[in-house]
Amino acid sequence: MYRCNQIIANLPTITTIDAGLKTRLMAEAHFLRALYYFNLTSLYGNVPMILEVSTATSRAPQGTIESNYAQVLADLAIAEAGLPTDYTGADIGRATKGAAQALMGKTLMQQRKWAEASAQFTKVISSGKYRLADNYLDNFTMGTENNSESVFEVQFSDALQGDAQDAPGGSEGNNRAQFFGPRGIGWSDGQPRRWVFEEFTDKTTTGGVDPRRDITVFNSSMPIYGRTYAQRGYNDPNELFWRKYQNDRTRTFEDYHSGINIRVIRYADILLMQAEALNNLGQTAAAIPLINQVRTRSGIVPLTGSFSQAQMKTQILHERATELAGEGVRFFDLTRSGLLDNQAGVDQIKTRDQDFLNFVPGKSALLPLPRTDLDIDKNIKQNPGW
Repeated sequence: MYRCNQIIANLPTITTIDAGLKTRLMAEAHFLRALYYFNLTSLYGNVPMILEVSTATSRAPQGTIESNYAQVLADLAIAEAGLPTDYTGADIGRATKGAAQALMGKTLMQQRKWAEASAQFTKVISSGKYRLADNYLDNFTMGTENNSESVFEVQFSDALQGDAQDAPGGSEGNNRAQFFGPRGIGWSDGQPRRWVFEEFTDKTTTGGVDPRRDITVFNSSMPIYGRTYAQRGYNDPNELFWRKYQNDRTRTFEDYHSGINIRVIRYADILLMQAEALNNLGQTAAAIPLINQVRTRSGIVPLTGSFSQAQMKTQILHERATELAGEGVRFFDLTRSGLLDNQAGVDQIKTRDQDFLNFVPGKSALLPLPRTDLDIDKNIKQNPGW
């Protein structure tokens, strides 16, 4: 946020930059600040909203979830107005108008403002700028980045500029493959729970297993970076590792310089969120074709028949789990679903997901504010229950 605030504060005073470029750069800064505060607010809630260039003595009043989301939407309105619809050449990968509209929709979804969110997703869908990639795997490999499904992604390079962390270019690589890699390849700091693997119950039109499963997760029947489980020395056949965003198709090792871009917003996410918004608006039948676009891309048997609103809500959570597992959206999905609002909902989740065994409604939906921040500014109050 500091750099965004520097740009927003100082760029208007620079007279040597073309007016059109200045507008775009300002819009990019507002978009990035909105993205950062969307994540902070969704995870921590009542964070201070720092909107000016800060110094060591700067203090910002503690915001509320409502006021923070309002600021995110205000930043995104500026971004939407000033960003182009697309880019060419070396500028491909920068934030676009569609990215701002999509993030607006996601922000409104977290507030359960279904109609307003749907209106933003309609802009993205009707723009004609996006379509699902033909191959699901193309969303997680280095050679197929910034494709038709990408609404916004963080750009990385596998160019090795030096081994030291502070070497020039040392931050150009993506570290996920190393930190989430299977043991013997990476550090296994994040592993999927068994329920994720078991969620892939859908069959293809030819009766096969959902192909997204083996793109998402390494299991005991699969080779890992060219070697079997036994060759890797694993003894537990139930142990799982993330495969999504791994380089196993092109490498036999991992390091801190993966060049795979992180896809922050995909068009599949937008289609499924639009389906969710429409279902919450009572337009359950209209959600089915949107879901089927995502299913049929991977060869999955399309949904047929009719669903109640409650049945469709459960179905969409399933669709998002199988399409977006490992992409950092599950907690956001559960938060706006209402399942985390009460003990009955939490009990429903924890029957299969052990991560929610100690979840306390009214407390655990927000992370605790860091103690260092509370010590620096005594006016900041800790989140309830922590």
